[in-house]
Amino acid sequence: MQQRFTLSPHGVIAFVLIVLMFVSEYTRQANTSWVKIGIDVLVYAVAILVLSLSQESFRKNINNMHRRRASSSVITLHSKEEVNSFLLLLGCHITFFFLIIGIWFVFGENNLLTLHANAILGGLIIPYLLLQRGIQTKIEINMHGVVAFVLICIMLIVGLLLSWAVVRWYFIAAIAGYAYFIALVTYLLADSNRRSNIQVLRLLLGFHLAFVLLMAGVVLRFKNESIYGPYFLASVAGGIVVPFLLLRAKP
Repeated sequence: MQQRFTLSPHGVIAFVLIVLMFVSEYTRQANTSWVKIGIDVLVYAVAILVLSLSQESFRKNINNMHRRRASSSVITLHSKEEVNSFLLLLGCHITFFFLIIGIWFVFGENNLLTLHANAILGGLIIPYLLLQRGIQTKIEINMHGVVAFVLICIMLIVGLLLSWAVVRWYFIAAIAGYAYFIALVTYLLADSNRRSNIQVLRLLLGFHLAFVLLMAGVVLRFKNESIYGPYFLASVAGGIVVPFLLLRAKP
């Protein structure tokens, strides 16, 4: 029987990004060592290979279960795993792309180490923030994640306009906590029944409001840095509580 083959889109993207990484490092040799570049490329390539094979396996299992008329719950489970592998693949591409950007614009060993940490955390979370498992389709836009992404971009622009004269722990904790809580809640509550739950809506709106209050704290630039701790806690608590006070479910 003749076997059909097609190009792997994730493999093609990975190949292009790896070539771009080597070209970038060759052009900007002063930024980091070839050993670290080799480690980054190896980890990225292995991750893409493993996730691509996993996604292919999940897709084959789903097709076989459809032919055997397996139960919908089993098919849904495998479909969820396929979506997860897809989101992780996107996260790996974004992370590696951030590392390429770092070669061109980040200078100094300590800054590169910080870039690696932020690239991994940020790159992997972005797909889970912007996308979610769909009801009618496999992938849907996560509207709460899009709102969060826009607000985070505004926060970064504020930091840039202030020449990064911000309280680092406050700034990073606000962005990281907000992004991961939005992604976590929307990921865990992906089915249709719980998405429309009033409690979930209140919680997500509370996260958005809390982040806006935290952003206001960056703009206000308190002279006494000790104020940022209590303000952080008050903003989170106040932001989350307000939607629970103002919104009620229709009878």
